Amino acid sequence: MTSDRGLCGGYNSNLLRKAEAFIREHPGKQIVVTTVGRKALEFFRRRGAKLAGETTEVMSRPIIESARAIAQEVTQRFADDKTDAVYLLYSRFRTAASQIPTITPLLPVGRPEATTDGPPPVEYIFEPPAASSSPPSCPATSRRSSCRRSSSPSPASTALA
Repeated sequence: MTSDRGLCGGYNSNLLRKAEAFIREHPGKQIVVTTVGRKALEFFRRRGAKLAGETTEVMSRPIIESARAIAQEVTQRFADDKTDAVYLLYSRFRTAASQIPTITPLLPVGRPEATTDGPPPVEYIFEPPAASSSPPSCPATSRRSSCRRSSSPSPASTALA
């Protein structure tokens, strides 16, 4: 998520620089970008990137609505096998003067690594019981992740697929 205007100091440029580095680190892969914010849209259009979607004027409506719409869009692309992975690029808040551009994989949901010498790294609670439950759906997982990101003090979510 970038701003719609350029009055954010290094906020936009740091995020866009991180996105460029991510794309360079994956040569031979077709990267499709869903942008949030006018600055990201302009940046990727100028570079001829393939855009899957765009959202601007995010602050003109409730953030949760925007997050749900974006999550639904990228999750549907993943469910339809139009993309094999979804990453979220956002600015992680550290202090008012320091936000860290961060890329987090959203889909596919990975399994935690198993350890042989102790308890599992994560305890799962299954509802209904494990025997009758089906795997969690992608939309719910993506929606939770997007909403959690959108409620942070400094949200940003340019999703790279």
